Amino acid sequence: MLCRVSDEPGDALAIEEDGVNTLEQFVLARYYLTTQVIAHKGRRITDAMLVRGLKLGVQLDKIDFLRRLYTFRSDKPFIDEYVKWNDERLISRLLEPEHESTWAGRFMRRLAERRLFKIVFRRPVTDFPDLVLDANRVASIAGELENATAEILSVAPEEVVFKVHRSPPTRKSEGAVLISRSSGQLEPFEARSLIFKSIDLSLREEHFECYAPLITSDEQERRRIKSDISEILTKRIQELLRPVLAPGE
Repeated sequence: MLCRVSDEPGDALAIEEDGVNTLEQFVLARYYLTTQVIAHKGRRITDAMLVRGLKLGVQLDKIDFLRRLYTFRSDKPFIDEYVKWNDERLISRLLEPEHESTWAGRFMRRLAERRLFKIVFRRPVTDFPDLVLDANRVASIAGELENATAEILSVAPEEVVFKVHRSPPTRKSEGAVLISRSSGQLEPFEARSLIFKSIDLSLREEHFECYAPLITSDEQERRRIKSDISEILTKRIQELLRPVLAPGE
């Protein structure tokens, strides 16, 4: 279904018109891979716990080898040392008894024992249409929202992670995917495929998410706790991210 066409800059690779459905199968395959593997809730939580554990290991625990590893230098000794580390070596090192009482060590033990945090709050960003949302503002309020959640759960704020999640795009091509119509005209795949539009829109939807330990196994109690968290965080997000009005407005 691939064909060679003439475009303004020169020759280009395109898909024949009859190949749209074939291409959509690849989009569907990537969609299922994304939702069931790449952006699965277990993967999202695990990634967040790993990052938080390492961050605390550097900032609060001040673990010497972590500080050296995550303080970038452009010299050759730093690069040579950095490439010697992988996931297995890093986690094994933090699982050693000397790090048992550190934040980094505790997080790695939770990961190794599959004692993962739970999603205690999740709301689409579109539920807050009047808010001013950018990475800096979200980062600035995350600590306050984590503190509020920690108080409800009676856990340390360091054990609560608040973030904005968006799934990766359905395709990684840098340029437009062109469809060569029988008339000889070229049409972007995005304009032709209803499936791509729907899937791409779904994956691009952003969500506020909060992960934290949720110890109780009683389902009714879990729902009550999540309801309390949702009520408080929803109110605080609306307060903290409301538009900043200029004087006189």
